[in-house]
Amino acid sequence: MELSELEVIASQLLEQQKEFSSLQEDINRLELDLRELPRKSASEKKFYALIGMDWDEPKIAGKLKQLSEKRDTLSKIIAGENSKIVAALSEKQLIVPLDPKPMISGGSISFKYRANSTYAKAVQELANILGLTVPLKVDDVTIESDEISVAESDPLYAMGKIVTAFDKISKTVALKLR
Repeated sequence: MELSELEVIASQLLEQQKEFSSLQEDINRLELDLRELPRKSASEKKFYALIGMDWDEPKIAGKLKQLSEKRDTLSKIIAGENSKIVAALSEKQLIVPLDPKPMISGGSISFKYRANSTYAKAVQELANILGLTVPLKVDDVTIESDEISVAESDPLYAMGKIVTAFDKISKTVALKLR
């Protein structure tokens, strides 16, 4: 899986998680409405019907069931996408498109992503999976949305440290699968 694919999946996951949260809020509101329903008087029910808020118990229960089913389906989709990401990471299938020419500046070496790409959502998703914050720091390697930098002055050692950092990420994700 390339980092660009992870960026697309992470973007979709973010949208799905927002939709999931919204559905959960709607479900909570409908459950509250169902609990409050017996307390409403006939005039209150007529008033709410007039302003477009339906207090018909079967309709509310039906809508609650519909939203719950949609939430459950979305939850399965999110879990599936997460498992694809975790499987790709744990099996060392992640391809990071770095420019092979490093930028050296004062005891630090930075590798930009090819074509000056940025991967904010992919790096955020990596951080979420690992339970860390952005920028990701693995030993001397800092993984950011626009570059990977290493506290090293020799480019060959820096490349080795990047490989080691991603191996550690892969092993950590694999351990989380157990």
